[in-house]
Amino acid sequence: MFDSGNKLYYQIDSNAEVGVAYNQLYGSPSSPINILAATSHPFNAMMWVENDRRTALTFTLRVVGDLGADGSGSVRTRSGSMNLGDFRLQFHSHCVYSAGDPSVNAVFYYISNQLDWTSVPPTSFVRSSWPSTTNTPNLAVQATGHPRRILMGYMLLSKSGGREVNESEIRAVLYKTMEIVSTTGEFVSLVCIFKEIAIAGCRYSCHYCAFKMTT
Repeated sequence: MFDSGNKLYYQIDSNAEVGVAYNQLYGSPSSPINILAATSHPFNAMMWVENDRRTALTFTLRVVGDLGADGSGSVRTRSGSMNLGDFRLQFHSHCVYSAGDPSVNAVFYYISNQLDWTSVPPTSFVRSSWPSTTNTPNLAVQATGHPRRILMGYMLLSKSGGREVNESEIRAVLYKTMEIVSTTGEFVSLVCIFKEIAIAGCRYSCHYCAFKMTT
């Protein structure tokens, strides 16, 4: 699917970008974020933005990779929003399809809940100038406006035969994500929805785990 890997980065304000290794938990008690990229199916990266004092203005997720499409195929971008009770989700998606390989659909989103999480949603959730070419997408989204207690995410979807991932399929996966989030609660429990992974050195002592974490 990717000729040179799928590389994920996060950035807070104008600080240097940080590369994210899969199946590792990033953050600290003093950090405004916690982030986990899990090699689950579908691939998920989740960044919990605490930012309790609202000192940070912007939070960015960026993905880059060589799709090996060699300029062939088509690109479709979509944006939208969804609600589940008091949970609200906004998303941007970028799909490369009909390129002779399995399609690649990058979906960026954030979830907020002003009641249960006391979220302060971002004033804007914008994407960078996404390319219309199919070979080497450089995709980023940014939540700005001193957001507080929101969940940002990146999801990678695909279909065989180069078939496009349509909007109803994107929304179905995102709705399922909201359902999981609504039943698990805070980020420390969201970590544990990825039952196939083991997180070394997890600093949390939570009772949500469906699998044994390594130490």
